[in-house]
Amino acid sequence: MKKSTLFKLSFILSLLVYAGCKDKDEYYDRPEWLEPPIYELIQEKGNFSEFLKCVDKAGYKETLSGGGFYTLFAPNDDAFEAFYQSQGISSVDSTMAKQIVEYALIQSRYSLDQLNDYESTSLQQARADSAFKRKTSYYKWTYKEVIPEYGEQFIVDANQVGPLEYAGSSFRIGDNNYKDIPFFTTGYMNTVGITDYDYNYFYPNVELSELNVVDAKLVEKDLYAENGIVHVVDKVILPLDNIEECMAAKDEYSLFKSILDNYIVEYSKAPDYFQQQNAQITGEYVEIFGKFYSSAYFSPNCENYLGTSSGGELYDDQIEGFTMFAPNNEAVEKFFNEKFLEHYESIEQMTTDQIADFVNAHMWKNTMWPSKFEKYRNIHGEVARFDPEMNIIDKEMCSNGLFYGTNIVQGSDLYYTVFGDVALNPAYSTMLKAINTFPTIKTLLKNSNPDINIQMILLDNDQFEEAGITYNYGLSQWEITDNNPMGNNAEVALERLLNLHIFLNQDVDFEVPGIYKSGMFENGEYVKVASYRRRYYVTSSGNASPYAGAQYLGPIATVASNGQSYNIAAPILFTTENVGVQLEQYYAYFRKYVDYLKKSAESNNPDNGESMEGYLYNTISKAITDVKISSNTTLLVPTDAAIDQAVADGYLPAITIADFTLEEQQQVYNFVKFHILNGQILTPSAHYQDVAYTQYQTINGETYVAVSSGNDVMEITDQDGRVATVVNSRSNVLANRAIIHQIDNYLRYPKN
Repeated sequence: MKKSTLFKLSFILSLLVYAGCKDKDEYYDRPEWLEPPIYELIQEKGNFSEFLKCVDKAGYKETLSGGGFYTLFAPNDDAFEAFYQSQGISSVDSTMAKQIVEYALIQSRYSLDQLNDYESTSLQQARADSAFKRKTSYYKWTYKEVIPEYGEQFIVDANQVGPLEYAGSSFRIGDNNYKDIPFFTTGYMNTVGITDYDYNYFYPNVELSELNVVDAKLVEKDLYAENGIVHVVDKVILPLDNIEECMAAKDEYSLFKSILDNYIVEYSKAPDYFQQQNAQITGEYVEIFGKFYSSAYFSPNCENYLGTSSGGELYDDQIEGFTMFAPNNEAVEKFFNEKFLEHYESIEQMTTDQIADFVNAHMWKNTMWPSKFEKYRNIHGEVARFDPEMNIIDKEMCSNGLFYGTNIVQGSDLYYTVFGDVALNPAYSTMLKAINTFPTIKTLLKNSNPDINIQMILLDNDQFEEAGITYNYGLSQWEITDNNPMGNNAEVALERLLNLHIFLNQDVDFEVPGIYKSGMFENGEYVKVASYRRRYYVTSSGNASPYAGAQYLGPIATVASNGQSYNIAAPILFTTENVGVQLEQYYAYFRKYVDYLKKSAESNNPDNGESMEGYLYNTISKAITDVKISSNTTLLVPTDAAIDQAVADGYLPAITIADFTLEEQQQVYNFVKFHILNGQILTPSAHYQDVAYTQYQTINGETYVAVSSGNDVMEITDQDGRVATVVNSRSNVLANRAIIHQIDNYLRYPKN
């Protein structure tokens, strides 16, 4: 009885468990409404048998039959038939099959409406109609290449470039340099302002459809699958070459490529990540070298855009790419013979900077569509100076940008402006190095804007040594000789030295004596042109005499597009010493003025007996209080007779054997300060009609005088209406950011 009951209970429980399991299985059954995975979907379509063979050979059947989110540009059997005929084959091997499948497969799911939306990491939603590329599943990985001194090695390409405004490239861990595939939609083309002209420039026999992928047209769109979306295209697409590969494939650009290979390309041990990844892929642990273009504007082997570098975004390759204009061998030879080899015997004599400048003139970090050559600028600030119909002899859509083969070199401002006068002559290699040290100066010198006129005095290598500034290539730094009057900071001195030899929009006649402003900035340098025995000299505060040494030798033979360069017998020098050095040097001119400065410093305070050194003047440093060497100053020094009159009028104390009293010190202080004009260099030759503020202040604030100058006459009027005229024969003495003029009258400072 008990056994029978137990048996019945067990049977009932079994039925209940079975029913529960059945319900559970039905719950997890595949829904009838769910689309099949990609592999099954195109298999059911019946016209993708050749592509499915490729999928099988490539080992992607499981991938396309499983889960995931993919977009597939699937070529149908008609596309394969045309492909086989064009290639002269009847099937593909596993290597080509892998290329075809991986380059057709995007690692995300996009309907046609979504495909050209840019997935910006800085925006909350995608930017519509802005993208024309997507990352595929195909990457090149390692390959073998001969490295000088190392022989044949395994290579991996750079996968990271520098920020938009800089050259250089590097490696980013975790990035396999997946290739992009370009596509074209009406929305994208309208957004960037290109037309069928731009597309047909690369693919002249292909009509634009709702979607063109490379040179393939859309046959059917938005076939939804469980694991993605399929767009059917009418051509088989092989992975596009990158710009480096495009250039290497054609012998007519071998000279330009050899310049990159020999002077720009660098190899270094790749990070361990790449060796570990390679071991997982190949089963072999070998040493891998990274290949990058260290001084090029971008690495033409890099499949990414800016990415994580400054100014970039992770997916910015969807909307941008690189462009290279590679001149053919004939164009390179012609340019070298006409420009580079006029003064250099061979390219081996040139510096890496010079060679990089030439290469970078042909590279843009933008997609330069043929109708947009003038839209973007290269690292030198230049548009592409090529005619799309006359100068472009090759064009290739690349995986990382655009490649153009040209029959001319870029007519770069580097070689036709005053910068070229330095860049193309080894006699000025030190000056070239100096200019390259300061990008702002370099940018100015190679600027061909018609509103800019530059006059530049050239300094050869020996003249830089004479100035005491040299470049130490071993330490990669500028150096200055000990006790150099231009100071002890080599780069600060170097920048001032360059500015003394550059004149921006000044129209200087170096055979007309006068004071001329040099440099690029408002608070610049000044030089003096003086004549002696029918010779002309260009000097500044650091030259021993305005009538010796730096003799003007005239213009060079060539005229630049933005000005003219000149030769000189010795460098124009400045001093970092204080203005008192020049005052005492010209003591014969400024005797009584200097005597008052020294008497003030040598007197003691009658109240406590302490020295008044530095109250107005320091006899050791030769500094007048508050006359700063960081800003321009004009000093007006009355003649001895005018100073005597100031004493008679009660504006100065007489100098006796006794120390100045505090009241007398104040008189001297007020007198000197009222004759110092702040913030500017004023000269008789420069036209100026305005007030100028002095260093003297009353209880009511700043004081000023009126200045009228021009045509070698300069008059200063004080607030009492008294006029003082500059004595030209004893004026225009240049000091450190200052000029000293003698005047025939004194100026009356307002009394509190």
